[in-house]
Order: sequence, then structure tokens, then C-alpha cells
Amino acid sequence: MAKTDMQYIKVTQIKSVIGRLEPQKRTAKALGLRRVNDSTIVPDNDAVRGMVNAISHLVKVEPAEAPKAKPAKKVAQREVASVPAMQTPRNDVKAETKPAVTKTPVAKKPASAKAAADKTVAVKPAAKKPAAKKTTSKPAAKAPAGKKETK
Repeated sequence: MAKTDMQYIKVTQIKSVIGRLEPQKRTAKALGLRRVNDSTIVPDNDAVRGMVNAISHLVKVEPAEAPKAKPAKKVAQREVASVPAMQTPRNDVKAETKPAVTKTPVAKKPASAKAAADKTVAVKPAAKKPAAKKTTSKPAAKAPAGKKETK
């Protein structure tokens, strides 16, 4: 069924995509939805209808008119003073010069933490403690569970 003039639908996100499956998140993003109550106007075709059907529990669909054409972005043009193409400096007029700025050398920092570690003093590993002596004493005999000890 061919449509002569393009029809559009307005898709509004009514629920969050947090906690949803990744394909549902990508579908909402592909439709141009970024947050709850965000709306986009998209063409009404089978592909878009399939995408809307996949996330129908997250969106609300309404018929819409064709979107208005966005005005073209105005590119800021810098004003350039008109200067003759082959202007040569005159000897009798000195151009204003800025005072020269001298940079003082700065000590370079090591490129990585490894290089910094190589320059630090090596720390010796801690000496191992001698193993504690094991005692071989037998534990005291326990009374049977059902009888009480009497003395």
C-alpha cells in the first residue's frame, strides 16, 4: 500500500529505560528518545512501527503533522579588515611590538610512576619472623555430655 504523502507519528517516552534490556534501550535511543516525557516526530512506516511495537510498554504514540523544517544554522563570519594584498611596512613608522617573554626552564617530572620508583631508595623486604613453637600438650578430658561433673 503506497502512500502518496508522508505521514508522521509523535512518539513520547512515558517510562524510564533504566533496568530494561539493552535492545530496548537502543531502540528508544534510535527513535530519538532520551528521557521520560521526551517526544519525537518520526515517519510512519513499517520500520518505525516495528521499533515502537518493541517498546510499546515504554512509549505513547499519537498521529502528528509533518515536522517543521529547522532553520539553517548561521555560521558566524568574522569581520576582516580590508588590507591591500601587497602591503609593505614603511620604514618611518615602527610597528608596535610586545615585550619579549622569556621562559624559565622547568624541571621535568618523571614520565611514569615506574620511572619515579626507579629513582627512589629501594626498601628491603621485612625479615621473616621465626615460626612459633608448637606445643604437644594434650587437651583436658571432657566429661560425657549427659553427665555433670561433681567434685
